[in-house]
Amino acid sequence: MSSGAAAAYNVNVPKGSSLLEALDLLQKKDVGFTFEKESSLWGPYLSMVNGEQARQSDRRYWHLSSDGTSLTEGVSDFKIQVAQTITIKNTTY
Repeated sequence: MSSGAAAAYNVNVPKGSSLLEALDLLQKKDVGFTFEKESSLWGPYLSMVNGEQARQSDRRYWHLSSDGTSLTEGVSDFKIQVAQTITIKNTTY
């Protein structure tokens, strides 16, 4: 069950890095951020963030946004070009 607590982290990544690469770098910084991904026909997707799962069987997913705008690409396709705030929220559908 989710605590619902928000957490903020900072990580510097090379321009053009994918969001997945940024998450990998953040996890390697050992600042308390963890995530797991699973493979799908559409590419990798986030299955767990900081110990909290978002499962299709529970009708939940990780909603990704950049500076308040929903991402239309997945974690491996979205490229970071400028400094921005990425929000990852466990959401129901």
